[in-house]
Amino acid sequence: MGSIGTPAIPEKFKETDLLLTDYWVYEFYVIPEKVGVGPNFVGTWYKFNPNGTYSKGQFQETFDNGNWYISSRPSEHQPGKVFKYIYFDSAVNDLWDVGFEIQGTSGYNMSWVKQLDPPDGESGLAKVMKMLTKPTREQMGR
Repeated sequence: MGSIGTPAIPEKFKETDLLLTDYWVYEFYVIPEKVGVGPNFVGTWYKFNPNGTYSKGQFQETFDNGNWYISSRPSEHQPGKVFKYIYFDSAVNDLWDVGFEIQGTSGYNMSWVKQLDPPDGESGLAKVMKMLTKPTREQMGR
């Protein structure tokens, strides 16, 4: 079971405006410590709400919801650089609480690097893409 705080209106950044549009879907997800596990995350999506809540699922299924927060902070991976940081606080499972550095944006794609402070302590890198609807298995080649 998950425990969450009170949702908050997200800070205003260009990344915030992007996240609030449509669905953001894992096109790729790489876990260096577990080669071959990443493809299981393809098709995982997030839908961000302007009140600071989110829903999450994979393909047409929804399995998580909670609060999301965005802030600006120094990079854990690139000293001297400042990135936007997005944090998910799951209402369903505390093990799904996770933070990512947003290291790149193009308007339709973003790269997120998982921070090592979540409960699983496992690194990861996601390439997410913007989609108008929840993805189907066919769209993602599954």
